[in-house]
Amino acid sequence: MANYYDHIDPSYAQLTSEIIQSYDPVPENEVEAAAAVHNNLYRELEYETRWETPMGRAFRNLPDITRLGGNCEEKGVFLASLLKPYNDIDIHLYELEAPDEDAHLTVGLQFPNRTLNEVGDILSNYYQKCSYTSPRDRFYEIMDHLFADPDIEHIGEAGWMKDEGYFTKVGNDQYKFYKIRDAYPIH
Repeated sequence: MANYYDHIDPSYAQLTSEIIQSYDPVPENEVEAAAAVHNNLYRELEYETRWETPMGRAFRNLPDITRLGGNCEEKGVFLASLLKPYNDIDIHLYELEAPDEDAHLTVGLQFPNRTLNEVGDILSNYYQKCSYTSPRDRFYEIMDHLFADPDIEHIGEAGWMKDEGYFTKVGNDQYKFYKIRDAYPIH
């Protein structure tokens, strides 16, 4: 495991701006901006494991991630770096565990100036307006943060992680994470 804080680089504000301006419609607020940046990483970055050998390869720097792709840790740190310039987005990295003890790093986003229902409405409306994606009506949370995994198309979507055991059903259409190993607030 890398020290994630060593790899957060908020100097990517220009790249964040370029990504946001490339979307149609152009995001109008921090929630829509997060959706655009998140979706861009989902579409543009290839997944590449770091653990093909017991020692793994070194953690890639952000320019290398844009060229070569990365694993969940690298892509999560990249997303956090791109969104860090937004003071109205609270970002956490979450290290999750499945029942088979497999681990995964994901990103949690919170918008402190908005209610969760308001954020859900903004995301649903924005996804409906965009031609690249479909609207979501189900949003998953991690400790009051919306789940924003760069390997899954939509903010709040669980995707493949439900099948891999990272979620446990606790009620009628209600889920929780199987286990959160650690949380890393990004300030």
